[in-house]
Amino acid sequence: MCVVLVQKIYNFIEFCVRKTVLLPAIFASFIFFWEIIFFKIFIAKMPVHKKKTNGLASILIQDRFANPKTNKKLSAKHSITELTGMSILNEKLTIENKHIFNSKDALDNNSEIEANYDELMLSLDYSKSIPPRVPYDLVDKGEYKLVELDVFNKWKYLKRDFIFERNLEIWRQLWITCERATVIVQILDSRNPCALFNEDILKMYPSKKHILFFNKSDLVESPQDSLNKIIDARGNLDGISGYYSYSSKGSCFDFPLSGIIGLIGYPNVGKSSTINLILKEKRVKVSSTPGKTKYIQTIETPDFTVLDCPGFVFPKHSKIDLILMGILNIDQITDLSSHEKYILSFIGIEKLRKFYNVPESQNDFLTAMCLFKGWIKTKCLKTIVKDFANGTIRYD
Repeated sequence: MCVVLVQKIYNFIEFCVRKTVLLPAIFASFIFFWEIIFFKIFIAKMPVHKKKTNGLASILIQDRFANPKTNKKLSAKHSITELTGMSILNEKLTIENKHIFNSKDALDNNSEIEANYDELMLSLDYSKSIPPRVPYDLVDKGEYKLVELDVFNKWKYLKRDFIFERNLEIWRQLWITCERATVIVQILDSRNPCALFNEDILKMYPSKKHILFFNKSDLVESPQDSLNKIIDARGNLDGISGYYSYSSKGSCFDFPLSGIIGLIGYPNVGKSSTINLILKEKRVKVSSTPGKTKYIQTIETPDFTVLDCPGFVFPKHSKIDLILMGILNIDQITDLSSHEKYILSFIGIEKLRKFYNVPESQNDFLTAMCLFKGWIKTKCLKTIVKDFANGTIRYD
């Protein structure tokens, strides 16, 4: 590059001399030549330092104009699901009860409303895995939504590390389902019923009839074991009117139903498949995506009514537990390797060794599996978790 440049400068100087151009033209060319050389050698190679900004303006610009096809690197966070960009800002303002208003009058007015219901808000129980329901008869109609949102934000702030569902409207569907139903049915995974059983539903609605459905009974040795686990955890079956074990993959469902049945269950526990089995026809679309159903679906039959509530992940689990239970997709965790010891101890190393036919070795199990399979550690962990979550590896 520089050789070509020197040749061009030389040709220009020769032209100037032949045409008897004044000496300043030659001098200017000489200066120009050395300026270009200096730029090529020094200036062009200097690193450019861009100022990193994490302010509100940069978040807004990134959220508005970022290329949706660009792969964004997610960092591990404390909440159940990952948040980035505007979602982080919105969630922070929401759970910390920070309001943004266009005028001082609006701010003063809302603060006054909140102050009027301080005593009511403090009297509510925020300890449960379900947000407290604000009584209609104790709040003015025009102020109810604001008070309800403040109560929800306070509950969400207290449960922030375990929150999965952050939308108040979705929680309203749970309240309405439980309030309208004469029978509340919790659909549980037979392999690990205690993790999915929610005692708070019985406590919040003690006057309702409560029934437990143990789905996926084909994945356990004995259906009775699922009920025994509930009894061992609670000490009794007080408040539970009945129970039934079945497999939604089967074709038989003979549990008698009547009245208004509210079905409550986690995502991927087989709630939609259960409804189709009860009705003996495909009436509800089956999906493995959490949050697919946003509102109650009412299904009328001559003998009973089914209220299909959106699938809920109650705030009492860690993310890795939800993934091992098959409720969350494994792609929703960015630091799987940090849970290596927990995953192996939860499933059992000897069970894994037999399942994957990994020979005995002086190395730890995961290293031995990597060498045996010819895989990297991350692929081994993902394979183990997926096989366990979908029932290929049986849960004891």
